[in-house]
Amino acid sequence: MAAKRKYPVGIQSFERIRQDGYVYVDKTPLIYKMITEGCPYFLSRPRRFGKSLLISTLQAVFEGRRELFEAFTTDYGVEQPQLCIARTDWRWEKHSVLRFDFSTWRWWTSTTISSSMTWAIRRRWRRRGSASRTSSGR
Repeated sequence: MAAKRKYPVGIQSFERIRQDGYVYVDKTPLIYKMITEGCPYFLSRPRRFGKSLLISTLQAVFEGRRELFEAFTTDYGVEQPQLCIARTDWRWEKHSVLRFDFSTWRWWTSTTISSSMTWAIRRRWRRRGSASRTSSGR
């Protein structure tokens, strides 16, 4: 008997949805079109409309996490289907992804937001630099 599928109410992590066997409505054809043909987008949608899940999915795409988009069976016995983007010519290269959650910045000023973003970018570059020095044997 097939494992019972669950709906991901309140879950905003693409990885968790796929690995824990939740139902996922495949929007990757639209994501593929958006990232290959699109221009900058401003995501202005009502609360609880899937913006965070979309960003989580984009993060997985740009981090080159192809295994999340291929067909597999979860640890819970749920068959997860292959998603459309896995059948495209997308090059699954790993890119550094900076993800900012502005929902926690509600009362911040533009100065504090700017300095926090600068700090996060510098921290990522320092980590990236130390990782490349380690891999190159320095």
